[in-house]
Amino acid sequence: MERSEDLRSHRWFGPDDLRSFGHRSRLKGMGFADEDYLGKPVIGILNT
Repeated sequence: MERSEDLRSHRWFGPDDLRSFGHRSRLKGMGFADEDYLGKPVIGILNT
C-alpha cells in the first residue's frame, strides 16, 4: 500500500493552503469528520 503522502487525495486535503481548506470545509459541511478522509484514499465512482 502507498504511503498516505503519496496518495492523490493527500494533495487535495493535506497541504495547509486555501485550496485544501476549501476541499476540507466542503467535506465538513457534509458532515464528515477529519478521521473519515485524512490519510485515506478517496475513491469516487462516476456514472455518465
